[in-house]
Amino acid sequence: MPIFYSSMHRHTTCGRPSFFCTLIRVSFWHVFKATFHLYLPLPQTRGASCIYLVHLHPLISKHEVEIDAALGRIKEQIWRWMMMHVGGLWIASGQCPRVAMAGGAGVRDH
Repeated sequence: MPIFYSSMHRHTTCGRPSFFCTLIRVSFWHVFKATFHLYLPLPQTRGASCIYLVHLHPLISKHEVEIDAALGRIKEQIWRWMMMHVGGLWIASGQCPRVAMAGGAGVRDH
């Protein structure tokens, strides 16, 4: 019994009042995380709308041209990779896909 008491005493006292010790040991990360996860979806707080309108929308609007250009380059790279690695199967089967190009360029065989 004395060993249990001394180990408990050591973990509950830090030389200050017990409330302060308890406050130190409480993990505020979990409280903050739970609060944030409630703030985002609740319709009363409109948290997701607020985060989007204040932070994301201005950033996306400012860099819209660069984002669209990067997505276009990625799309072209993926198409080239597919045609290099998988295109031979389509050509061998005689069913080469017809793809509508962006920008109204019409239908083009690849």
